[in-house]
Amino acid sequence: MRKEKFCPTSYEEAETHIWADFYSGQVIVETNKKATYDRLLKKLGEPNTKHYVKEKLVGAIWKANFEDKEKVRQILSKTNIIGQAKGKIKESV
Repeated sequence: MRKEKFCPTSYEEAETHIWADFYSGQVIVETNKKATYDRLLKKLGEPNTKHYVKEKLVGAIWKANFEDKEKVRQILSKTNIIGQAKGKIKESV
């Protein structure tokens, strides 16, 4: 696996979305925040989809079937999504 350069996202534009797709039976998480990307990469492995702008990684999507309870638990984990910080977080670039 080659080391990819993650394009920094400004604090005001950083976002993470989690949704349950009942039609396909999946929990999906999409993020463009580097800290969240790094935590999910460590816990869930490679994302299903990566988003690039000018060859720089800007976000990713992970999907987990409802039956994969451990992966769903990792996606829904507050610690994996927002970290252990209290209050407003400014991530260093």
